[in-house]
Amino acid sequence: MAAPMPRVPPVTRAVCPWKLCSALISLLAFFGSAAAIITPGRGKGTAGCGRGDRPVGNARGIIPLGNLLILEANRPREQPEPRIRRMKEEDIRPQDVFGRYLELAQADARDYFQDKYRFRAVACPACGTKRSRPAFDKDGFAYVFCDACHSLYNSPRPAPEMIARYYQEAPSVKFWATDFYKATEDSRREKIFIPRAAYLSDLAQRYGLARGSFLDLGCGYGTLLEEVQKTGAFAQVQGVDCSPPLAAVCRGKGFQVAEKRIEDLQPGEFQASLTASFEVLEHLFEPAAFLRGALRVMNAEGLLVVTTLTCNGFDIRVLGRHSKAVQPPYHLNLLSLEGVRLLLQRCGFEILEMETPGRLDVDIVRNALAVDASLAVAPFLRDIVQSDDEGLRQAFQDFLAAHRLSSHLRVVARPLPGN
Repeated sequence: MAAPMPRVPPVTRAVCPWKLCSALISLLAFFGSAAAIITPGRGKGTAGCGRGDRPVGNARGIIPLGNLLILEANRPREQPEPRIRRMKEEDIRPQDVFGRYLELAQADARDYFQDKYRFRAVACPACGTKRSRPAFDKDGFAYVFCDACHSLYNSPRPAPEMIARYYQEAPSVKFWATDFYKATEDSRREKIFIPRAAYLSDLAQRYGLARGSFLDLGCGYGTLLEEVQKTGAFAQVQGVDCSPPLAAVCRGKGFQVAEKRIEDLQPGEFQASLTASFEVLEHLFEPAAFLRGALRVMNAEGLLVVTTLTCNGFDIRVLGRHSKAVQPPYHLNLLSLEGVRLLLQRCGFEILEMETPGRLDVDIVRNALAVDASLAVAPFLRDIVQSDDEGLRQAFQDFLAAHRLSSHLRVVARPLPGN
């Protein structure tokens, strides 16, 4: 029987706490630049748009710093998880194969989604608000900002059946599952999945869930299942994936896997102590349905770990529509920190920890500038990301991660009482 859940105060919100002010001064040189951003309330504008792009609203879809909500995490900062420092974008996304994938994805976005009349306007996938303002277009897909929580999302978006066909047939999807996977399997196992499994094992120990059951939502090839099993932290290691070939791969490795959509999970199919969803929410037509499905297979004292991309993150805010993270139709939802909080709350969860332990923001912007030096990036930030001083770049990345300014967001939540 699991140990009692430690009492943890609810996540609180505060806007730009005084204790962060001195650290944020370095960023103000960018956010206050006339070439970088339009201040709140000025309406339309194009300042800071690289290469002649003319998005409506905030330049490049950047959210003003004053709207950034800093959510206090309960994880003690003096006990950070072990990190793989010095990780580079090239380690997990080699430029040659990732570049080929992006070319295929751009062509697929054009070829598979010509019937725009089948697209659906949607409310904010995070908070449900219907009010939004245009951000920018990319590859024929319109992105908007939620007026309430400032999440960035695609609307109107392809109908679910269009997205399903795309994932079944598109050349870019097949390339990712074959060529890209084979080219990066070893490095991703070392840089991502082994540290991720260690984090999950540590999390289970801290919350008294050791020797319970682990459930991976969207388990893919089962790499994480393998590494989690090696930790010995859980009595059961299970997964869910809607792809028949991938589910078969996991079963071949000896894991129990449900072959269905997470949205279709029913109470009693699993009773997970620790449920995880890594890099899934950004892909979904309706993230709320996914989270409610996850809730149905968690035990009452269980935990949910979710990672996703956030539009509050440095590389997305700096690069805007030029960010590789803005990749329709794969990434439909780039939610804000506040948006994720509201989404989990309305789906029956209480947030215990919220952090952005990203390691690649600086490297991503550095690589983008190496490819296209004309991108509109403020001189102060350009000097940092292009510096030959690796220590400076690492220190700036550490700053972003420590103050929830990285685009890689991780949340730990538990079911609210009565759910």
